[in-house]
Amino acid sequence: MIQGRREKQMWRKRLVLTRMSFALLCACEGTHNTVDRLADLGDPMPCTPDSGKRYVIAAAQISPGCESVVGGIRYFFAEDLEHKVSYIAVQDRAFKTPEGISVGSSLAEVGSSGAKPGWYETGWAFHSELPSGWHAAIFWLRDEPPPADSRVDWLFKRQ
Repeated sequence: MIQGRREKQMWRKRLVLTRMSFALLCACEGTHNTVDRLADLGDPMPCTPDSGKRYVIAAAQISPGCESVVGGIRYFFAEDLEHKVSYIAVQDRAFKTPEGISVGSSLAEVGSSGAKPGWYETGWAFHSELPSGWHAAIFWLRDEPPPADSRVDWLFKRQ
């Protein structure tokens, strides 16, 4: 029993550290620009990547990026080697995917939206791809799926 409690505490600590790392890498502070249109994957970067800012865009991938505001919503963009958009993320609850999913939606709502079955990327997140190409992501550090009442922490698209 004690071992189970210690294991839970260890997982909680790892989850907190992962969330803190994501918050530091995607900090809302710093420079950003306002643009009229949301850039899509493969488009030229809508902003100039900050020299010291890096974004975690997959379990083992960090890329340079920047922030832009479109319609009052802050988006995070990462670039590929050709300086094109390779990753878009949003944590603003005001953003809704075409399926109606937003930060704070439940995993059950994601499943009802026609999303593909979710999968876990070791050490990064559990996420499900929506029909629109957006992924609903939950910070999760276990190999099993999170409970159906878990809430979306961020939305992203990537190549």
